[in-house]
Amino acid sequence: MSVKKRQKHPYRIGLAAIGRMYVRMICDARSTVVSEAFCCLLCAIYIRKKIPLLCLGRGWLVFDKKLLGRTIAYGSTSAMQQVCLQVGKTVIQAMVNTQGVSVMAAFTAVNRVDDFAYTPQQNIGHAMTTFIAQNKGAGHKERIRKGFQAGMLTEAVYSVFICAVIFLAAPQIMGLFTNAEDTEVVSLGISYLRQISFMYFLPCLTNGIQGFFRGMGDLKVTLYSTFMNMLGRVAAVWLLMMVFSMGFTSLAWANFAGWAVMLLFEVPLLAKQMKWLSAAEGQ
Repeated sequence: MSVKKRQKHPYRIGLAAIGRMYVRMICDARSTVVSEAFCCLLCAIYIRKKIPLLCLGRGWLVFDKKLLGRTIAYGSTSAMQQVCLQVGKTVIQAMVNTQGVSVMAAFTAVNRVDDFAYTPQQNIGHAMTTFIAQNKGAGHKERIRKGFQAGMLTEAVYSVFICAVIFLAAPQIMGLFTNAEDTEVVSLGISYLRQISFMYFLPCLTNGIQGFFRGMGDLKVTLYSTFMNMLGRVAAVWLLMMVFSMGFTSLAWANFAGWAVMLLFEVPLLAKQMKWLSAAEGQ
């Protein structure tokens, strides 16, 4: 009887661990919903007290078919762009998972660092989108060019800054996500970060250019360029890691390949838009 109880004991521990993990997941989900709701409440209070212009009354609740159609068109294009991005990341993750536990752990860590590095780039692009869209609507074409140039300059300055930080502080950064005992994971992460730090100027360019096209209302360009980026990146990961077995740093070169393909598609279209803006300013 005691033997049977001992045999069941590990299963009970496993079930208890699963139960605790499930409770933690539920708590995480609920805390996310509560924090988002609290954020919305604070935004509503701030708008009501500080920006009365945005306090829309019942008179604004008007159904407009044209605006609905335009909203759906823009929204569906943006949704497809995000789908392309996430599908590509999922495929890359599946290939990385075949390389072993250390590679998987290092990839998870450096992905977090990459996301942190990309966030300011993306926000600069969003600011460019707003500025360009407002001036396009107001008919100030000369300000569109100036705003784009200022945004790209900001992106360039940030790329130099983030390159220096990631390259010099790569060991300390990996120490935030891994234990010192995981020497292989730390070594893989450091080699990747120091290699990709010199490539961060490419997403600065792509984010700035995408911000320009979003501001001009040409969302198809951003969709197609994102698709080509992920297609090039997935193909490069498969070729470099799976076929030629170039190791973990091949993921950095795969990112480089995706951004390069993206720029090859975007730059000619950008030059065409700039030519049109120059002609419009001269009129």
